[in-house]
Amino acid sequence: PPRRTPNEAPMNVIKYGLFALAAVAAAVGIALTLMGNPWGVFGWTLGAVVAAAAVAMQSPRWGIAAASAVALGANGYLLYLKVRSSTEPAICSVNATIDCESINDSVYSVIFGGSAMETPITLLGLAFFTGLLIAAAAATEHVERFFQIAGLFGILNLLLTLLLASVLFIEQKLCIFCVSIYLSNIIVLVSALVGLKQTEHGLFKDLGAVFSDRSLWTVTTAFFALVVGGHVTGFAGNAEESVADVEDKIDRGEKVDLTQYYDVLEDPLELDGSEPTKGPEDAAYHVVEFADYLCGHCAEASKELKHWLPEQPDVKLSFKVFPLSGQCNPGLPKNDPPNLASCVAAVYADCAGQQGRFWEVNSDLYVNQGALRQVGYDPTELDRLVGNRGVNVAAVQQCVQDPEVQRGIGMDAVSGLKAGVRGTPTFFVKGVTPDGGWVRTKRGIEDLMRLIAAHRKQAANGEKAAAGAPGADEG
Repeated sequence: PPRRTPNEAPMNVIKYGLFALAAVAAAVGIALTLMGNPWGVFGWTLGAVVAAAAVAMQSPRWGIAAASAVALGANGYLLYLKVRSSTEPAICSVNATIDCESINDSVYSVIFGGSAMETPITLLGLAFFTGLLIAAAAATEHVERFFQIAGLFGILNLLLTLLLASVLFIEQKLCIFCVSIYLSNIIVLVSALVGLKQTEHGLFKDLGAVFSDRSLWTVTTAFFALVVGGHVTGFAGNAEESVADVEDKIDRGEKVDLTQYYDVLEDPLELDGSEPTKGPEDAAYHVVEFADYLCGHCAEASKELKHWLPEQPDVKLSFKVFPLSGQCNPGLPKNDPPNLASCVAAVYADCAGQQGRFWEVNSDLYVNQGALRQVGYDPTELDRLVGNRGVNVAAVQQCVQDPEVQRGIGMDAVSGLKAGVRGTPTFFVKGVTPDGGWVRTKRGIEDLMRLIAAHRKQAANGEKAAAGAPGADEG
């Protein structure tokens, strides 16, 4: 009979224990999802990752294949979210903090952003893991070369994983599908190293032969074919139209469907009249922004608004704060990471607004976002910040202690939750529908700009057409 190694029995216990854990987690997750509980995504996502780890203990090659399949599925769904036209909520968005959509829509989700080569990172991930999965299935000969190639790619992916994981910290979000991709990367690397040890082949041995190996050509061919195909089919590249593109399309006589830019609200947006506002009172378009001062994407949107708004004489902007902290946002669990700076910054902005300096302090808070994120941040630094704007610091210090001001921050958050705010920034606009009601833009400020530009242009063209139509002056 074959001899057992000393570590084989405990390794089998761990392996089958992982399979059992994966089955239980997946079953619970699927059951919760079928019952409509959004937390179910944790169960079956965890089950998939743990199952891949268990397969890797059985066979490094098939472990790489299993981990690639998990990462491929996660990347594929996130890519689908980026290009879909439906308004169904994402299965990986649970609340304002556990939200894959805001991460997937952030400026960090693409490379070469704004250019003709703009490419979603999820397309790159889908293409790579497709190639790696095919290579794993085909690696029946020279399997040691496959492990070497997977290991070299695994080291590169580990560096990229660390970089991309830092985005979750910057955005103060948890993307469960992103985490499953990062864990899959680790499983691929570990499995490759184990496979190399089993085949007694070095990671950097005879590198010249790697470039002629079938596994490398399989991975690279699939990668470039899918990335190029993504650009050709519109799944990548600068697929999102600019405002100028939208206006040119209308000038050419094409009809732009405005509903591609917004979602209709199930519950009305509530305004109490205390919101900081700039722009003409009788503006044709009223925009309301919900934002958090520790949100990196909000800071980017603030910069864009600063340049865009002065060129829009028919737009009025109002601001409502939506802190991503359970300490002052009733819609988030109290045991969420405190993020007290998010709440404190919101109160300071409100108090500065009472002295007519809201918009200046609002900009300064975003500029100083890095300092706000620091653990142990001293709120007295905010005294200096508002003081630089000519605000009476003593009055602000009294104001920030006012329970009514703090209650107002919570009420802003509640009104956002009722209107469907799940992450920041979220924009609402009034004046683009026949009934004049509020709508919520689908993809943040980009869709806000396109929506208003398209509505304004089509309305103007419609008026000109009516005025110039035959018989328009008759009767």
